[in-house]
Order: sequence, then C-alpha cells, then structure tokens
Amino acid sequence: MKSFITPAIAGRWRVPAAVLVVLAAVACAVAAAQNGKQASEHPNPASESANPASESANRASESANRASESANRASESASLAAGKRKQASDTPNQLSEGAKHDPSEAATPAAQDAGELPEESVLVAAESPRKGTLDETLTAYGVLQPPPGGALAVSMPYAGQLLRLRVTAGERVSQGTPLFDYGTDPSVTLAWQKAVSALSLATQERAHAASLAAQKLATQSQLDQAETAVLDARAQVETAQQLGGDKPSQTVVAPFTGVVASITATNGDRVQANAPILQLAQKGGLVAVLAVQPEQAGRIAADMPVRLLALSQPTRPAEGRVLSIGGQLDPKSQLLSVVVALHTGAPMRPLPGEHVRGQIALGGVSGWIVPRQAVLTDESGPYLFQIAAGRAVHLRVSILGESGDRMAVDGPIDPRRPLVVAGNYELADGTAVREETAAAPQETAGGVSR
Repeated sequence: MKSFITPAIAGRWRVPAAVLVVLAAVACAVAAAQNGKQASEHPNPASESANPASESANRASESANRASESANRASESASLAAGKRKQASDTPNQLSEGAKHDPSEAATPAAQDAGELPEESVLVAAESPRKGTLDETLTAYGVLQPPPGGALAVSMPYAGQLLRLRVTAGERVSQGTPLFDYGTDPSVTLAWQKAVSALSLATQERAHAASLAAQKLATQSQLDQAETAVLDARAQVETAQQLGGDKPSQTVVAPFTGVVASITATNGDRVQANAPILQLAQKGGLVAVLAVQPEQAGRIAADMPVRLLALSQPTRPAEGRVLSIGGQLDPKSQLLSVVVALHTGAPMRPLPGEHVRGQIALGGVSGWIVPRQAVLTDESGPYLFQIAAGRAVHLRVSILGESGDRMAVDGPIDPRRPLVVAGNYELADGTAVREETAAAPQETAGGVSR
C-alpha cells in the first residue's frame, strides 16, 4: 500500500517533501494496525510474537504523531517565507510610486540601508558682486582746544599770593572782566620801601653836594658821585614798582574776550614769579586735535575736508579742514596728532576740552564694493567666499579702502557667482551651501558710486 499511495500522490500533486514523509508514516501506521487486527482474529500458537507486533504498532503511531507535528511546523515556516517574498515583491512598487511624489524620500531608505547619510549644507546669504567707487573716510577721535598762539597763560611777574579767584574754568569772559585778586609778596614790598628811602637819601645828598660845589667847597667829582647815587636809587624804585612792591594787592582783568580754558591755582596758594595761574583762550579760535595711527597718517594731506561731530552735540555737525599733521608720536598714546580748523558759522557750539569725532575725506577708491561682514581675516590676510555649483569657493583679496559698513577690495572675484555676505564664518573651501538672497545694499555715509 505504501508503494501505491506515495507514487500516486507524488505524481498527481506537487507537495513538499515533509508532507510526503507524513503521509508515508501514516500509511505505515495503518498497515501495522491492520496486521495487528488480523493477528487478533487468527491467533497464532506463537502468542509471544503478537506482543512485539503490538508494541511496534504503538511505536509507529508515536512516530507518525511526531512526524505530523514536524510537518505542521514546516508548513508554518513555508507560510512565513511565502509572506516575506510577497512583501519583498510589493516594496519596489511602493518605492516607485513614492518616487513620483518625492524622489528624495524614495532614495532615503536605500541610502540608509547602504550606510550613507545625506550631506549637510550651510544656509548663507549672498548678493551679486559689483564694481564701483567708494568715497573713503578715516574716522578719528580727539578734543577741542585753543590753537597755537590762540591762548594766553595769565601769570604775575613777581612772587605773591592768590587771594581770590573770580572766574571758573569754562566761563566766557569779556575784555576787562576781573579774573583774580593777587597779593604782593612781603619781601617785594619791603624791597620797594627800601628803594624809596634810598632814593630820598640820595636826592638829599646830591642837593648838599651841589650847595658845597657852589661855595667852592666841593669838587665836581663829588657832585657827579651824588648824581649817580640818585640815578641808582631811582632805578631801584622803578624795579620794585614793576615787581608790585608799591601795590600790596591788585585785581587782574582779562586782556581780551575769550573763555577760561583752565585754572591751575586755588585761593591762598603762594605763587612763584611767572607761574601760570589760569589759561585764557580767544573766542572762536578753537581747533580739533585728532589722534590717528602712524600708518594712516601717510594718507592724510593738508586742506582735506573734515566733518566734525561733538559727542555731546550729535545733531550739530561742523565742517573743517586739515591744518597740519604731526611728525612725532605722543609718548603715552603712540599716536600722531592731526590739527583741524573749524569753519566759521558752524552749527556746533564748540567748547574747549570737548571730545569730538572727525571723519576725514580721503577721496574715492575703485574696486569691488562689498559689505564689511563679507570679508574675513586669518593669519594669511583677508578673504571671502563665492558660490559655485552649490559649494563655497575660498578667495584671497586685498583691502583697498573702507567707509562705514562697505569696503573696496581687489581679488579674483567672478562677477557671475554670488558673493556670501552672511553665514561665512561656518564655511570652508568646498562646503555645501544653501543660498538665501540678501537684501539690496543701502547707501551709507561713505557713499558708493558705480
């Protein structure tokens, strides 16, 4: 029966091998059962042989059960494998349909399966490069002060004491305004009194000598000596008067209209002869003294226009011109001084000692006009970036001039490639970029012309 069933089933249906094994085991079990039944119906004297046959049938039945369980597990595995093959056959169709909507999404699973990640890019702002002329200015800071020869140091020609100050620093005064009260040194007064007494005595001696000479009791030489003594005594009196000996105290007035620039003494101070007590600046005679770097001084020339703005009066600018450029560094600041004269009628009300900012017009410079933030600097010098085929291109440039937020540069800039003006700190040569169009450049105080 086994040889009949197995070929018949195998020939008619194409079934897995595990199923064939199960069917063969079942056929064996059925055959063994039938043999056992026949043995029971026709008992054999050799009864001992029936027991082993029954045991063989039981073992065959257990084997058939185990084979059936194996077949079930094999069938389940075949079903799972068939399901995976179906899912794999459906995946390409889903990917192809998704690629029609978003190619990047369709490629993502494949890229991830391959161990590759999409390249990161930097978001930057860019604008088109252009050439032009930049009105370059140099910004410098300084202070307003009297010009050379425009201030007078008020002092006394003799030693004394400052009794009373009548003005304060920064005060405007007119010609004849009292400045201070000054007391003469007692020694000077004593010297004047002695000179006056000596003159009186010498005058009396000359009169006596003249009387004797008239009586022929004195020689002409004695009369000449008495006259010389009078002249010497008179000279001493005049000197003592010039030293203020005849004035125990006096009031000093302003010799011209101006501003009290500074005061160097206070009430009660003992003042030496010719020591300055205060400084008086002429009205309207102030100049601005600006400090610049030594390497910048070579670009400044006399009569260059300067726009001045007092830091305390930001809405009142004044115009001026360069008077001179210093030739010696300041020992403390290591800067050079540039003297600027203010034009008359300026809206700014200048005051001595006021701090100002000056913009010196150096003239126009031609080149590539770029925003200041587009130019970066490293140990090798200035550089910038352009965009080519979605990647950053590193370019070395040289700075020709600058004004406000714009710079004039020279270098191998391609006018067809966008110029990176923001986000450049994150870039290197060849970095992938995403471009965001920058706002159109605005005119600045420096001025740009094409």
